[in-house]
Formats: sequence, C-alpha cells, structure tokens
Amino acid sequence: APSTSPSPARTAPVIEPDRITVGVQGPRHVVREIDQTAVHAYVELDGLLPGRYNRPVTVELGGALSVTHIDPPFVLITLQ
Repeated sequence: APSTSPSPARTAPVIEPDRITVGVQGPRHVVREIDQTAVHAYVELDGLLPGRYNRPVTVELGGALSVTHIDPPFVLITLQ
C-alpha cells in the first residue's frame, strides 16, 4: 500500500481586528430582543494559501433584520 504522510496542520488564522461592529435595522420589537448570537459574521478563506489577506466581512441576519453598517468592512487575515 502506498505511504501517505499527513498534510501539515494549519494553525488558526490571525484576524485583525478581532472584533467588528454591526449595525442592524428592523422592527423595533425584533431589534430590542436581538443578541450577538443572532448576528453571523464571517470571512471567506476557502482556497487561500498561507499569507496575509485583506478580506471583506460578510454578515448574515435572520428574519426581518437588515445590516446598516459593518465596521470595519474588511479585516486583515494572516494564514500560516
């Protein structure tokens, strides 16, 4: 049987800054009850090789909410 060596383990990406602010709008009763678990912010890393990248932040909200702003809209990602 052919020998296969495990691929090198990738360390967790370093994200700068490590926090963002997301503004939302929607019906008052929904906005009043929102918590941070209702906001899904992420940065797409698929297919990137090790290096530094300035990547856009994507935000997904549920229900009748919409995004008014993302600050910062881009983050610096370091992949090793």
